[in-house]
Amino acid sequence: MRVLKVLLFICSLVFLSSCARPGKKETKLNFVLGAQFVSAGDAMLWGKNISNGEAFGRVISLDPVEIDLSFGQWNFYVTAWGGGDAFKPLQGKAVCDHKVVMIDDTTATPEVAFNLDNGKCASPAFGPAVNTVTTNHPSNATVHYFPPLRLDNCQDVNQLTSAGDYPNCTRGFYNSYKIFVKEFGAGSLGNELASDCVIANTSDGKMSDTLIANLPHGDGVAPFQYVIRAYFGNSTCDETADPLVGDATGFREFVFLDGLNGQSPGVRKMDYTGTACIFSNNLVGTGGSAGACDGSYVMCNGGAEDGRVVLSATCTSAGGSASTVTNNYNTGAVKTNLVLPSSEADVCTPERMYSQFAGGDGTTGRPYLICTPNQFNGIDNDSVLMGKNFELVNDLDFNLSTNSNCPIYGIAVNLNPIGGGIDPASVPACQPQVSRLAFSGTFDGRGHDILFARIRNGGLQGGGL
Repeated sequence: MRVLKVLLFICSLVFLSSCARPGKKETKLNFVLGAQFVSAGDAMLWGKNISNGEAFGRVISLDPVEIDLSFGQWNFYVTAWGGGDAFKPLQGKAVCDHKVVMIDDTTATPEVAFNLDNGKCASPAFGPAVNTVTTNHPSNATVHYFPPLRLDNCQDVNQLTSAGDYPNCTRGFYNSYKIFVKEFGAGSLGNELASDCVIANTSDGKMSDTLIANLPHGDGVAPFQYVIRAYFGNSTCDETADPLVGDATGFREFVFLDGLNGQSPGVRKMDYTGTACIFSNNLVGTGGSAGACDGSYVMCNGGAEDGRVVLSATCTSAGGSASTVTNNYNTGAVKTNLVLPSSEADVCTPERMYSQFAGGDGTTGRPYLICTPNQFNGIDNDSVLMGKNFELVNDLDFNLSTNSNCPIYGIAVNLNPIGGGIDPASVPACQPQVSRLAFSGTFDGRGHDILFARIRNGGLQGGGL
């Protein structure tokens, strides 16, 4: 019995020693934005522990934030955008702050207070290239802004020899774009900031219509994490993909883990110099003419549009007073093109195979995309589609298809001509169309094959294919 007691005592000591609480290796930090941040909206706080590589991103506002962080030397970065009630995430004039803090167990709850200022956005901590321009509001004020961003849409990112080399770009398949800054790491609640939706231009579809997001590019240390979503099926950044009801929406994500200088697999970043208007249409860094920058817009003082450059009527209706805007045109601004790759394989995926079309809106720069025989047959004799533009992004095998207008033929007649065609409402059924709906759009086969297609052509009038 004595031996048993000794054994139990030893086992107890081993158990207690293995469960002993280790030394404290983290602490809570309070983060506070200073009085300079007057926006009713949000800012983004990033942090990185240089000692162990731990990083986080958190959407914050005027309310103090408490986060559990490990010991070590931390770099903290804050960027906020806009001003007044007209706050617009990721756009507008940015204010920033950067702090280096050593965290250890000497203080129970340290506090990091940020005093945001536009001038601090010029710190190398936010990136190597920051633009500067002198404006007239307030008088001779110096304004700093990050390189304006444009998104290019090419199937092969190496086709461009330089920024703006669009003749050598074979247009990709994206219709619209959105940029997200998401929370991650310690204290993450799943929140995010998102830019406005911008579309690929309708003329050639090779680039986004407007420059979007006034984002710090990073210095290789800052843990700025960005997500770019490129949408295939619509020009509204619709994210509700539902193949069961034929919704052609869907997107591809490009993730940047260390700022825009950190790159994303497959994306090509091209910096260049060009002209930029720092306030036009409320977007710091939007390109345009000096007239648009200095003529049509005013600096709004007070009201819901305080501190932003808007149309005069917009400022007045928001309860503000206007100041003339001049000298906001920067002819030597550093700008950035991100060339996003896209391929036919990206388009013809299950969520887009069951929709009316796999993408596009029928314009010259954003043609309807066709992956399946059913999508091809959907063009048919539809008067709405006769002037639209189409691209074939897949080989089509009609061998097991049926003509959607006249299924009584089975696979004996399996292709609906574009324009003209057969009439399911005729008596007897499935006779040639009487009307002559001529096809006036374009159809680019892109070198693909159409196999085993059979057409009933007796008496067919006005057929384009």
